[in-house]
Amino acid sequence: MDSIKKSFVYPEECINKAIQGKVEIRLLIDKNGKPLKHIVKKSPGRCLTLEVESKLYSLRFSPAINKEGKITKCWLNVPFSFVLEGVKPKKSKKQKN
Repeated sequence: MDSIKKSFVYPEECINKAIQGKVEIRLLIDKNGKPLKHIVKKSPGRCLTLEVESKLYSLRFSPAINKEGKITKCWLNVPFSFVLEGVKPKKSKKQKN
């Protein structure tokens, strides 16, 4: 997942507006470790959300195993942090997109 995070391009709109913070995504992972769908739980701005969403479906995970030892679908919470150098984080309300 580190290679995906490194591939993010900080959106120009977010840089100009000094938008930074954590985009929190809830992913449904299939039996093969591929994302099926997602829910944006928290985001400081739509421009950051769009950048994360553009890369989500190229992620791969280890499949979940249930109590019976069978591979199963599962939900997973994944945070993506965006930080601008030299810009102090603003305290703001949670924004859902």
